[in-house]
Amino acid sequence: MRGGTLAVAVTAALLIAVPATAQLPSVPDLPSTGVPTVPVPVPVPTVPTEPLPTPTLPGTELPSDTVIPPGLVAGEELPAASVTVPLTIDTDHADAGGVQLLSAGFSTPPAVGQPTTLELVAQDPKAATSGVIVDFGEGARKALSACRPGRRTGPFQRGKRLTFGIPYTFTTTGAHSMAVTVLSGDCGHTRETSQELAVDVAAPAGTAARRLAHAAAVPCPNAFVPPGAVSNAALVKSLHCLVNVVRGMAGLTPLKWSRRLTRAATFHTRAMTSRGIFSHQLPGEPGLGLRARRAGYRYEIAENLAAGTGLYASPFAIIIGWLQSPPHRANLLWRGDRAIGIALVPRYPLRPSSPPAATYTAEFGPKR
Repeated sequence: MRGGTLAVAVTAALLIAVPATAQLPSVPDLPSTGVPTVPVPVPVPTVPTEPLPTPTLPGTELPSDTVIPPGLVAGEELPAASVTVPLTIDTDHADAGGVQLLSAGFSTPPAVGQPTTLELVAQDPKAATSGVIVDFGEGARKALSACRPGRRTGPFQRGKRLTFGIPYTFTTTGAHSMAVTVLSGDCGHTRETSQELAVDVAAPAGTAARRLAHAAAVPCPNAFVPPGAVSNAALVKSLHCLVNVVRGMAGLTPLKWSRRLTRAATFHTRAMTSRGIFSHQLPGEPGLGLRARRAGYRYEIAENLAAGTGLYASPFAIIIGWLQSPPHRANLLWRGDRAIGIALVPRYPLRPSSPPAATYTAEFGPKR
């Protein structure tokens, strides 16, 4: 990464579903390991700072979600942790010449109302692994993909094994058949491989659903609001705010709003949702660079994509997903970027699409 490695001081300012009585233990240093794994979600000690205003949050029964892992470093693997529930992968049907799902598992035993993190380890020997698409088998879906043209290092390196963490809280018990698709490629056409994973979800141990805790304040209105509850513009503004909160924690310059980058993002988001394809370049669509130039932006840009359903399409859920994906995190924390444009369409890009849902495109550039 340009400018050296940046460690993100992740604090309780971006913490969700932490009971007010929870004790916040210290976070030990985690040793590096040759097998990338997903961090166990743990509360993070609060870093002394000025008090942040508490946002107005919906008083709805919501499942507990996730905690941002401590000590995230831009462009590197997630901190090491133990997967307690590995899932079986059908390697007989994997494409040996393309992107492969190498391992999958949960950080804690899946149970209704209990937050866990799905760990996915993927690799493409001939291309950069760019993202994942997950259908949890009970109506909730999440999709992520990121690219940066001309980069062949860090998480954008061809053949590099990457770990993606997908926070989730199950809402129904019993056997679930999850569909997982891993993506690879640069900012052009996407390669993909899909797998079916089986998981048994236990009954809740105690309360099946918890109220969203207000103990940790996030200075971005509408951060926890799903699509449809407020305007699309309000959700986009909230995500922009969260991006700059994260960059501020890393000591980086906030990204200014760019109308040109927003035009490029809007063109692509509408194309994905209208054609039912989730990719950085659709068949017959201009490439990322040409799309930016047609929108009046003359500089090289990078792109983060995300989509989700329900609460997993809220701005907070989107920023969590980007932080737990190495290429997305690298784009968020790119030192040379100064501008951002974000577009949102309130539907899932893949069929079928049931509301509430949203697809986001964020374009990053060095000039406004």
